[in-house]
Amino acid sequence: MINILIACTVNWNKNKLNLTDPKYIDQLLHLAGSYRASGKFDSAKKTYQKIIEIDTTNTLALRLIIDYLDTNELIKHEERLNAL
Repeated sequence: MINILIACTVNWNKNKLNLTDPKYIDQLLHLAGSYRASGKFDSAKKTYQKIIEIDTTNTLALRLIIDYLDTNELIKHEERLNAL
């Protein structure tokens, strides 16, 4: 499954799909999970950040990104969660 999702990512990048559209959030979550499972933690973090930019209340992305945040980012993240 990881290879399929990474292949889809390459395809998306080539076709320049608009991944800021909320209808792609599920695909982005799968992609972030694939990055996470394959050890590409920076890419996973960036993908979770992208999801949160699109949907600031996406609880799954808000929860999973915590593993990749440094101390300063964690403080800001906690403030964002408290504001919800």
